[in-house]
Amino acid sequence: MTPAIANHNCAAVILAGGEGRRLNALGKPKPLIPYRGRPLIEHQLNKLVNIRPLFISTELSALADYGQPLLSDGQAERLGPLAGIASALAAAHSRGCCWLLVCPVDTPEQPLELLPRLLEQADAQTPLLYAQCGERPQPLHSLWSTALLAPLQDYLNAGERRAMDFLQQQAAVAVEFEDETAFANINTPEDLGQI
Repeated sequence: MTPAIANHNCAAVILAGGEGRRLNALGKPKPLIPYRGRPLIEHQLNKLVNIRPLFISTELSALADYGQPLLSDGQAERLGPLAGIASALAAAHSRGCCWLLVCPVDTPEQPLELLPRLLEQADAQTPLLYAQCGERPQPLHSLWSTALLAPLQDYLNAGERRAMDFLQQQAAVAVEFEDETAFANINTPEDLGQI
């Protein structure tokens, strides 16, 4: 474990709860779709290997085989990724963590320097940071203070769902990354051969 991670008591969550409807033709849930010979979930697990606790936000029981705690957002209706982040913030806080790194399951080329780059600028005055490439924000590649759990729950309880709107409301700080392909996500079968 790197000193930066240990010093900041950082947990991580892989958001793997999306339906992946455009990938349904492949006959598997999105996290288990193979990319370069391994399921998408394994690509993210390998990138986050040094971060503990590491959670997977999903309703998919098959992901329990990967040995990480599975988190449900506890909602009957699909509330989107922010509900999964709220569950992970609560779980991280209960384990004494101050920070939560958020990563979606469908970006297998995510840069290894994501956490160190975000941590460089994180402090009490900057409790929410996200990756950005040029004009393209990547709000689900982000670092959250666990102190944001209450404001996020209030936002969700008000019926709001848009991640970028919440980040803007919280004056989140964008951290620039140059390689846009590092954040390319897999939404269709065609994407598997283009990244």
